[in-house]
Amino acid sequence: MAKIMTLRSLALGARFLATATAVLPVPTISRAQAPQPPVLLRPGEVPGTGASFPLSWTDPIFANVATSGSVVLSNGGLLTDKSITANGPQASVQCNGACTLTRVRISSGEGVRVGGSGAVVINSSWIESQGVPGDHADSIQCYAPQDIGSVSIYNSTVHAHNDNATAGLFSADGYQGDFHLENVLFWGGPYGLRIHTDGKPTNVYMKNVYFVGPFLYSRMLIYDGGSGVKPVITHWENVRDATIENGKLVPGTLIAQPN
Repeated sequence: MAKIMTLRSLALGARFLATATAVLPVPTISRAQAPQPPVLLRPGEVPGTGASFPLSWTDPIFANVATSGSVVLSNGGLLTDKSITANGPQASVQCNGACTLTRVRISSGEGVRVGGSGAVVINSSWIESQGVPGDHADSIQCYAPQDIGSVSIYNSTVHAHNDNATAGLFSADGYQGDFHLENVLFWGGPYGLRIHTDGKPTNVYMKNVYFVGPFLYSRMLIYDGGSGVKPVITHWENVRDATIENGKLVPGTLIAQPN
């Protein structure tokens, strides 16, 4: 009799477990319900764009820079993790041909001079110029009459001031070049960006480019310099005004592509 009761109890127990399993499904948590880690942004990061650039001289990307005097780079030259505050008759970095600057911070009377043919690349850098009376300081100046090259700037801040200056980036006097600007902040100056074709074929690519004033005249001037040869805008995406509030970049109004 005990054996029969044991078998019956086992059968009832199995039936109960099967019913309970069917009635009480295992709960699941969707990805939307699951707790998400906080998104931590650097001051110069712009959410949803991939744009990131230094907003100060002491940005963490410059943690490993070494102090340097003015540098002249020959064709193919590289400059990485340097801090330059030298003032004098020449630019802090003179590129005599193709050159690449990575994690370079400059604060001087003249920042980078593009002075020859070849591809110039500036990445993750802070380029600032502030002239003294009588100067026409440029943070980046392309001055190489009759030379042909290109200037590509990524993840960088080009900072100019309104006194004794021309522009953050200034290209004129017969330099023929293509300009690729991506994830770039132009901050201050009579002009933030000033490109004259001077009759030379010129292409301009701009993506995630921000302009923070004040500007003495205008945020940018991209034109033919009176030559009749207009620059060609090959790409224009998310170019806008911005402000800096509490140490962070705040995107503003979109800027229309120039005609």
